[in-house]
Amino acid sequence: MNRTPGMGLSKFQQGGTMAAKLVRPPAEVVTQAHQAMTRYNYTPESLAAKLQVATETVTQFLAGEPVETTLATQFCRVLQLGPKPKAGDAPNSSAVPPQPPTVLPQSAAPEPPPQPPTVLPEPEVLEVPPLARSEEVDRWCAQLLPVFTPLCDGVRLPDAPRPFSLLAIALEPLLYEDPPSQQRLEIVDLLEACHPENLTPFHAEGSLSVSELPPRLARQALAHHPRAIAIGCLGTGKTSLLRWITYQCLTGQWLPQCLPIYLSLVDWLDAPGQPDLLTYLAHTLPRLGVTIDAPTCERLGHAGHLLLALDGLDEVAPDAVPRLLQELNYFGARFPHCHLVVASRPVPYTNQLRSFVELELAPWEKPQIQAFVQRWFEVYGGGAVESEAFGELLKRDRCIAEMSALPLLLTLMCSTYHKRSRLFAIDMLREGFDLLLERWEASKGDRRSYHRLSDLPATQKKDVLGRLAIHALESQTFFFEEVQLEVFWHGLLRGPEGLEYQLLAGSHLLGSFHVQHGLLRLRAKGIYSYSHLCFQEYAAAKHIALHSATEGYQKLFHHLGNLSWRNVFVYLTNMLGDPDRFLHAMKEAVDGLIQDDRHLRQYVAWAGEQGQTLRQVYKPTAITAMYLDIDFEKARLLDRARAVEIAHERALERARQRSLGEDDGMDTQIDIGNAMRRAVDFDLAKDFFRRRICNLARLMEAKLDSRLTWLGVQAPHPEREKQKFIQWWEQRGEEWAKRLREAIVQPRKTIKDWEFTKPQLEALRRYHDANAQLVECLNSCRRLQAETRYAIESTLLVPPLPKTESAKIKR
Repeated sequence: MNRTPGMGLSKFQQGGTMAAKLVRPPAEVVTQAHQAMTRYNYTPESLAAKLQVATETVTQFLAGEPVETTLATQFCRVLQLGPKPKAGDAPNSSAVPPQPPTVLPQSAAPEPPPQPPTVLPEPEVLEVPPLARSEEVDRWCAQLLPVFTPLCDGVRLPDAPRPFSLLAIALEPLLYEDPPSQQRLEIVDLLEACHPENLTPFHAEGSLSVSELPPRLARQALAHHPRAIAIGCLGTGKTSLLRWITYQCLTGQWLPQCLPIYLSLVDWLDAPGQPDLLTYLAHTLPRLGVTIDAPTCERLGHAGHLLLALDGLDEVAPDAVPRLLQELNYFGARFPHCHLVVASRPVPYTNQLRSFVELELAPWEKPQIQAFVQRWFEVYGGGAVESEAFGELLKRDRCIAEMSALPLLLTLMCSTYHKRSRLFAIDMLREGFDLLLERWEASKGDRRSYHRLSDLPATQKKDVLGRLAIHALESQTFFFEEVQLEVFWHGLLRGPEGLEYQLLAGSHLLGSFHVQHGLLRLRAKGIYSYSHLCFQEYAAAKHIALHSATEGYQKLFHHLGNLSWRNVFVYLTNMLGDPDRFLHAMKEAVDGLIQDDRHLRQYVAWAGEQGQTLRQVYKPTAITAMYLDIDFEKARLLDRARAVEIAHERALERARQRSLGEDDGMDTQIDIGNAMRRAVDFDLAKDFFRRRICNLARLMEAKLDSRLTWLGVQAPHPEREKQKFIQWWEQRGEEWAKRLREAIVQPRKTIKDWEFTKPQLEALRRYHDANAQLVECLNSCRRLQAETRYAIESTLLVPPLPKTESAKIKR
């Protein structure tokens, strides 16, 4: 088949009924276009992205509506549209005369003939080179680039001695085309995406909000939506996005046919004489060294060769907002092919910008974080060594990893680590929290004073956030409906501190925390949460630290053993001026969990006796912890010298339960066979062959050694011989598990059986978790006296005296 790309254009030109700049595709060309879209696996979106045009333009062409002549030519070239030669025609035979230029509705378009079910070779699609940059646009970009770089490249953190080069470290952001915050979901829908006891990966990965579509790279999303509002809270990188795409366009790496102009909306609206946008451009560009006048700006706008990056929609004074919206809507209607990108925090009037699509800046994901860290230390010193060290810190510290999803906080942490060669989570929490709540706004001067949505001073805002955080932790609530927040604000007004909050208005306060500070995030329509779980924990700890002198710690100690409060205890320890007194009180409260139960005290004492037999290898406390069924990943802090080794040794029961995702067994009776039958992914069997289960068991009960070795040689290795192991498991796994159970249980018959009621099991579980919390506090505190540390460590997991005897000793 002889097909000349671009031949379809002759049909447009023969129509002759449209204006010179617009042509209407005939029905035959529309039909061929639909067939080509199917044949080449194009969608309207993918074709629009390929040609860097709006999806609506492709849809218009496929519907037979008028489009620009240049765009029609591109469609015909990419889709290889042209007249089809009849059978028997010579290669150079004349084409069939075109149909009259009538427009048929899509339903009346002729159906393509049925194709035989044969596999066609991959069609050779003619690639359309990027739209060429004209000489004048190239000249203007060359004039603007040396002016743009010094004006817009620098980014300065508050209190930083010098600015950072944005263009040297910037990454391409990700944008949600389906903003999660605009979806109508219920809290239960959000909870399906995360486990309420461990929101860490969801905060760190930025997926607390649910989106049907994954985010796209900024250039792809903005090419798809030439009229866009980039929405993001404080620190998400809105200004960086605009400056980055402007630089990409100036250097010809994106939309090379366009002249990009970065503007502050506030500067435009504050200009003398209140000029319209086109007039302001014509006056501003010559001052930047670009030789351009108003008629030329207008011509570029009509041709679609302008890219306007407009920053700070949320910074505009309230009385100037109506004028701004009117001007932008008028400019968009006057220049329908001009590319417009507006950046703003989430403000309610963005939906009044007609023809604009809201895109939401996505939190950074692990690949972006790793790339940014590597680039930062390459540019500012430290190189691969510091980059790898910082990457390891991100893996170890949940709090640091959470905050790194926000570009502003990651920049702060990289800068701090580069200066100090170390990073403490509590320090970064304090600096990050204050940066979002106070310092960033203060660094902007009066510009943002229009949008101080609440007149409360920062100290009272911290108090409100702390009370909300404690309320959330006590009620195990991670998401708040807007009406619940209003009830909470109302309760503050009616409480004993109500007089302090007379200036508080619920909607203004919510807007302040969400829009102004970004500490509360809109996760779906009307549903909020803290931006980071670690900020919620920090706010709670800060409130307790400020009020501990009057309220004491007894209410806090009710949450000992509750893993949701674990970090609150750690952060509080590092905030207090006298952590020694607090940790002594905490140790006394931990002992009190089993102080009234003689059976539990006896069990802890017996477990301690078992630890004495292995004191040459492990600290007795670590062995006691094993008998108490404490996870050795927590107990590793008890013995720094053997930290790595202890971290990999687990109690037999705990290893089984964790492998199966269970957490309800403190009983010493084991049913390995039943457990393995339910372990679909063979985690327990894999642990057996990794020797994590066996090593400590062999150490404690030497007779197990020969039995476990004999069992080990009978089975293929689950990792080195994966497929063989799966087949063997299906045939002999149940019998092998039975023998493993007998091997483990038989020696334990000589060990004293302990039976516990359900309340005792719960108390024992809480006791071991509370001890783990205490150990974390000991090891994280940098101001603890050596005497206090020794006194607490030496009595860890030692059964307390009954209250009556303890009272006698105190007297």
